[in-house]
Amino acid sequence: MSLTLSEERSDPPGVAEDGVWLACIECDWTGAPFEEIRYKCPDCDVLLEVRYADLPTLDDFADSQTR
Repeated sequence: MSLTLSEERSDPPGVAEDGVWLACIECDWTGAPFEEIRYKCPDCDVLLEVRYADLPTLDDFADSQTR
């Protein structure tokens, strides 16, 4: 298993509403992130990760800080 971000990014699957989806770290399963609470893949019982079509940048969070 590789933990690098060097792989080419693919297009988001159809379940990726708002550019966010769940993906299994072992098999090709993908799912909608807000249908139900899931931590493991329903196909192979391995952990899921959250993927984003466009990764947020620091500028995306700049307006959300309050002091």
